[in-house]
Amino acid sequence: LWRHIGRGLGLFIWRGDTILRHNPAGRPLFDLFMALPWLGGIFYLLRRWRQPVPFTILLWHLVMLGPTILAEDAPHFLRASGLLPVAMLPAAVGLSQIWSWNKLPVWKNQSTGKNLASLGAVLVLILGLVSLLTTIRDYQRYNHAPETAYLFEAAARDMAAAINADSRQDVVLVEERYRQGWASIPFLVTAPNVRYISAEA
Repeated sequence: LWRHIGRGLGLFIWRGDTILRHNPAGRPLFDLFMALPWLGGIFYLLRRWRQPVPFTILLWHLVMLGPTILAEDAPHFLRASGLLPVAMLPAAVGLSQIWSWNKLPVWKNQSTGKNLASLGAVLVLILGLVSLLTTIRDYQRYNHAPETAYLFEAAARDMAAAINADSRQDVVLVEERYRQGWASIPFLVTAPNVRYISAEA
């Protein structure tokens, strides 16, 4: 149980779901660039846990971590789906604290004296941009991986597209085992001139 608790807590910034169908294998919920804001947000909420809003956010985390902790292959992102909406809040709180941190330098307009930008705001923008680019890179690799195509039955989609294109004029014969093996085939194949046959017949 303690090992699963550690795995459940680690899904945020250490190691995510290893089931490739759910997630790029092992990728945590937050990448390296969002881990620090998330930790800062959690620390901020823990210091104010007696207040209603921080208490609700922390309680939601604890309750919704339960299903993934109890899963055999923790962490399990599908069983943690109830956690995802609120998991973004500590990261947002952490980014807000960095943005408004008054100990960081501020650039001012020399003529008017008005604030132009702060180092905190620049850091938040850099963290957000780099995190976005990292996420796009990771999911582009995930999207084009042959293992992902296999798990999401890309071959069934490709075959259905070829059948739909070929059956505009001709009757297309498709072996029955494809329809039985891929449940999506009857929904993806929309052409009327398709006949399913059994190889044993």
